[in-house]
Amino acid sequence: MLPDDCALAMDSGRQVIVDSVGNVTSETPETGVYESDHRYLSSLEMEVGDGDGWTVFGRESRDRGVTTTLASATVGTGRGEQRSWTLGKRLELTATGVTATVRLTNNTQTARETEIMFDLTPDFGHVFEIPAFFSPREHQNRPITVEERSSGCTFVGTLADGTERRVEVGSESALDATVDNESATFSTAVTVLPASTHSVELDIDLPAGRRTRPKSSLTSIVRSTDNS
Repeated sequence: MLPDDCALAMDSGRQVIVDSVGNVTSETPETGVYESDHRYLSSLEMEVGDGDGWTVFGRESRDRGVTTTLASATVGTGRGEQRSWTLGKRLELTATGVTATVRLTNNTQTARETEIMFDLTPDFGHVFEIPAFFSPREHQNRPITVEERSSGCTFVGTLADGTERRVEVGSESALDATVDNESATFSTAVTVLPASTHSVELDIDLPAGRRTRPKSSLTSIVRSTDNS
């Protein structure tokens, strides 16, 4: 069973499980991005600024996704001061993988600047190797490589049966991508106008597993929009 503070969305063999603040994180081993009994991402953390001081306002699981709404600390110290930010984190199952969305609202009358980050760590482990679940198998440290591309990166790993699989992440907008041998971070500095909302979406293309994939070519992109 999942911990009470986790939330789940699923659709025909594909699942996302997030923690109390809407992230996939290794600190909560049950969380993950799953496809056909394999966990392809052990972390998908969406952070704004320094990531501290947020209060959870609500959680909603529907339409093949999980949305967690948070709010930052109040502006100033006086009574009636508004919270400067409202943050929505959403993980949504798509035809080819998962879309992670950060929706940031500036509740003040002054333009505000901050940074939005997506931190991803690949896994490629079978669910029976994950200690949080049944775990009848010993976890195997299979090699995973991170291939940097001009538009993003590709995680390449091997499943328990020796099959190679690839997870594609990319960007068509001006995001900074930082990759190493084990993870990748996409980040961008944003300015949000007064009483406005700024959204950033990260599309992750998962291996199809037993799914029948669409014939059309669909690439993974990161999109950034500003709605004033």
